Amino acid sequence: MPMEEDNWSNKVRDPKTNRMVPDPAKFPNGISGLANKIHALGLKVGLYSDAGTSTCAGYPGSLGYENIDAATFNEWGIDYLKYDNCAVPGNWTDAKQMISNSNSAIRFRQMGAALAAQPRAIQYSLCIWGQANVWDWGARVVCPVPLLPSPHHSHRYRAILGEWLVTLGNGALTLQEQRTHFAAWAFLKSPILLGTDRTSKLGKLSNEQLAIIKNKELLAFNQDPNVGTAAVPFKATSSAPTTSPPEYYSGASSKGTHVFITNTSSSAATKTFTLSNVPGIGTSGNWKIHDMWTGADLAGTYAATASFSVNVAPHDTVAYRLTKA
Repeated sequence: MPMEEDNWSNKVRDPKTNRMVPDPAKFPNGISGLANKIHALGLKVGLYSDAGTSTCAGYPGSLGYENIDAATFNEWGIDYLKYDNCAVPGNWTDAKQMISNSNSAIRFRQMGAALAAQPRAIQYSLCIWGQANVWDWGARVVCPVPLLPSPHHSHRYRAILGEWLVTLGNGALTLQEQRTHFAAWAFLKSPILLGTDRTSKLGKLSNEQLAIIKNKELLAFNQDPNVGTAAVPFKATSSAPTTSPPEYYSGASSKGTHVFITNTSSSAATKTFTLSNVPGIGTSGNWKIHDMWTGADLAGTYAATASFSVNVAPHDTVAYRLTKA
């Protein structure tokens, strides 16, 4: 199956070196030639491989070739590697995907160790589809990443868990679902990668879709230089039921306290939260509510003990910033 980041190599490795070979029709100057041009623009370049015998589209995977491939990526000037989870042979699967020394963990650690042995810092993105309790061990996979200049990053070496590809314009999502798609990536502080058709300037993206991915306030929350923690679910009112997935999230930024509400139902619904239930608001004072989508303040102020209600379209997400009046 075609993949946005797949299909870049030949179907077979070089028989003498066992190295992956870039498709010469797609990359006449090789990956290194493309990387040089990207670096000349002041940008970083990423590449895709797989912790199996082949990629999801049937191209060579890196399982068993980790050292060769890591050295090759280093030589080509790669800054970022997305590592997928297709074509895993039976002897590398797990009877129980629950432990940190599982076959799955070992497969991804092998590439992490190979990357760590390279002189170039290559950021490592684990795309293991939530399997093998990756949240328990993924962050300890060895790979070099330069320390980011913000206090919430405490380690020089880290791995990114998961694939955070924003694919607006590529499917049949409604505009409201696309807002939710982007908002969730933003408020979970995920690394945001844009995967869409760029063959004609910005390709198939409409003005409405461009407005979503260019929303300065959601991007600012995602990339806050001082607060790195993601928004987390909270109980909207004292009588609010627990839902799966949660619909109410809150998180802090350098500019205030934020509330994100997703309507998971297929019909419009009124969503309500009590301000004092939002972590960090407290029970006193008056608050201004700012709409992060429109960039405008709502009229009036709200007491900390007051409730706020909004009608949310099906599968849409609203986003607010709360600051003391």
